[in-house]
Amino acid sequence: MKIKSIISALALGALFAAPAYAAPLEMNFQSTWNPAQRQNADALEPWAKSFEEKSGGDMIMHLFYTGGLVDASALPDAIKSGIVDAGGWTMTDYKKQPYLYLAGLPYIMKDQAHSYRVNNRFYNEVPEYKKDVDSIGVFLSGSASAPFMIASRDTPIHSPADIKGKRVLSTFQLFGEYIEAWGGIPVTIAPGDVYVGLQRGMGEMFLCGISCVKGSRVHEFCKYATDLGMASSGLFPYSINRELFEKDMTDEQRKLTMELSKDLGKKVLDSFLADVQNAYAEMEAAGCKIIKLNDDEMAQFAKAAQDKIFPSFERRAKEAGVPNPREFMQKYIDIANSTD
Repeated sequence: MKIKSIISALALGALFAAPAYAAPLEMNFQSTWNPAQRQNADALEPWAKSFEEKSGGDMIMHLFYTGGLVDASALPDAIKSGIVDAGGWTMTDYKKQPYLYLAGLPYIMKDQAHSYRVNNRFYNEVPEYKKDVDSIGVFLSGSASAPFMIASRDTPIHSPADIKGKRVLSTFQLFGEYIEAWGGIPVTIAPGDVYVGLQRGMGEMFLCGISCVKGSRVHEFCKYATDLGMASSGLFPYSINRELFEKDMTDEQRKLTMELSKDLGKKVLDSFLADVQNAYAEMEAAGCKIIKLNDDEMAQFAKAAQDKIFPSFERRAKEAGVPNPREFMQKYIDIANSTD
């Protein structure tokens, strides 16, 4: 009995002396885009997989696509509260982030690469803009929104006059301002319903970023698609919940997260730029004619958008508590104009 007791004691001691293996830190990330869009495969999927690879299994990032965890419009608040650990988001409430909202002025960027460089300057040089971005979580990286495109079932679009009176589907309520500025009737619809909605006559046209239009596959029956250029200068931030980052991660995990994420926005941008060219080819192969506007035609869209949307930006920013929105609007324009 004494020998058995000694053996039992030794076994119990060995059990408690064995090293404890902590479970890996598992995180959920929601992409801005649907599974068909190549930004996921080119940039976000390899980035998410790199956490487990580079941490030796200590960190795991699960990637979900738009709507996979929460509705896209709820994603910023979900990241902030920790319902979603991290994500790529867009500004959805100007009252909560008025300075970020003001930076989305129409047609102040030359192209997407220019928008990427300018938005990085906004973050580094305008404290109010930085505060709005950081209000959602720890900012990991950021990319630029895509050029707008409007796909049309039957009407070639060369000017706002071609949109006037037409029902135009969009997946984001703020796009409705552009549609109204160009004389159309905005119809907000869920991303997954665009194909069927346009196919079955809920609208005659669809407005979104070029990659979004291609990803929705409406070019399979739309005869025309017009590249509307950099109608918006909005940022695509990638952020992680602040409490998770600052309290739940070790120093090594925080360092690795920032190291893996520092070039994420640039990789997404590079994918965007390649995707635009591939989108043209894919859409044309399906029989959809791509219309690229000349300078005079683009100027018509820019003027109509600025005439209507600049005042609404100023009014909303004042409602949100910005005492001098015109000053910030001009600051953003000046930074854009001074950036190569």
